[in-house]
Amino acid sequence: MKRSGKLLSISLVALTASISAAIYFFILHSTSDAGTVDNPIKTTPASIDADYHDVKSQAQLKGYEDRKNRVYLEGNAFLLKMDIPEMEDEATAYVDDRLARSKRGDGQASYEIFTRISSCRRALDPGDSEEYKAYASVGLGGQFSERVEREIELCKGLNSRDDITSENWLALAAEQGSIEARLMYARNPREVVGDLSNALKNPEEIINYRTNAVRYLQESVSTGSVDSMEALANIYDRGILAEKSPEQSLAYWLAYDRLNRNELSTTAINRISVDLSPDQSQAAREMAGKILNSCCK
Repeated sequence: MKRSGKLLSISLVALTASISAAIYFFILHSTSDAGTVDNPIKTTPASIDADYHDVKSQAQLKGYEDRKNRVYLEGNAFLLKMDIPEMEDEATAYVDDRLARSKRGDGQASYEIFTRISSCRRALDPGDSEEYKAYASVGLGGQFSERVEREIELCKGLNSRDDITSENWLALAAEQGSIEARLMYARNPREVVGDLSNALKNPEEIINYRTNAVRYLQESVSTGSVDSMEALANIYDRGILAEKSPEQSLAYWLAYDRLNRNELSTTAINRISVDLSPDQSQAAREMAGKILNSCCK
């Protein structure tokens, strides 16, 4: 009996290690290096538009930016503008300016707090020399060092603010509904569950993280986020944060491709579709139509 208990314990540890390592591996690799194949599934609009009611307008066809950070494509579908936020102010003042909105449930305010604190942590982390090397390689090492010193000066006030540094701002922003935060949440498990050793000690946190990451992205897709479609397409392709599903991956790629066709989506569709049966391909097309209908009318 003791031996069985030991074996079960070892098996659970091994399983957790496998899942945890895979999640950390997930954020370091992309699927964009896969080659193309001949005779791919047709991805013309007609192939997935049977259930997609076209609601284009002239303004939407040209694309337009709203007052925040979205570029609209068709209907409610949008891509995010990933602009680098201005963070020249002293860090505690920057955060305090957003705390009240965050407490009222403003996910964007919480995400901006997360980005400011992350910038401070990068400046204070002497172990990461890759960025410096990149600047130094083009003769800008001195400017980089000056920027880091300035950032350290701007961030020093955070040391005495436990009310700020003790909060997991990324997790909070994702729960509050920030699209940017939810994309970052799915890409950055370290910010949510800690490093690999911590993940091994808390396997339930890994399970919750995976569940939340997929749920957040699905909810974001329902609001029209095309970036979240791409994220889910990759997740179902790799089988890390969710069970591997070529059909679902293809469906999300087809929906993405319908709204924002590019080389990445074309390559992925070609690669995945070659291994699917005609019935599976048809099921993926139908699923893509449903995704588009639910998100982007």
